[in-house]
Amino acid sequence: ITITARSDSKTYDGTTDSSIAPLITSGSLAAGDTAALAQRYDTKDAGNGKTLSASAAIDDGNGGANYTVTYVPDETGVVTPATLVYTADPVVVHTGDSVPALTGSVGGLVGGDALNDAVSGTPVFTSTAPSTSDPGNYGIVGGGLKAISANYVLAQAPANATALVVTDS
Repeated sequence: ITITARSDSKTYDGTTDSSIAPLITSGSLAAGDTAALAQRYDTKDAGNGKTLSASAAIDDGNGGANYTVTYVPDETGVVTPATLVYTADPVVVHTGDSVPALTGSVGGLVGGDALNDAVSGTPVFTSTAPSTSDPGNYGIVGGGLKAISANYVLAQAPANATALVVTDS
């Protein structure tokens, strides 16, 4: 029988797991025989043109020895980068008060990865809202980091756009 891996795409998760099973594309199993089919990416890392390799555990009462199996890989797999998200801690200030030091966090690591393996730099949070700003909501922007791994991209949490609230004195 021939077992052929199929194209798959996923977001980086730190594993080589594929959520799609390969197919038997030539031949067939005899009545009563079963096969557990699986496929894996060649590496866990993000990228295009990833090789997916098929595997099978055949239960034919003879440890699979009743079959000659040919495996055909697929070389069109895609692993897209996971997103690390800057999340600003909300701040409320009164008009005329100084904006305090802004803080926040960076989250989204997967697969046991450490932040210093994914990015370089130190996270910083800033706002362009001056202390004389009119009452309202203002953005706090995370920055200071650079992705050093193709497995991650950086983004702002949507709530950052209104994380600094200026109220009347």
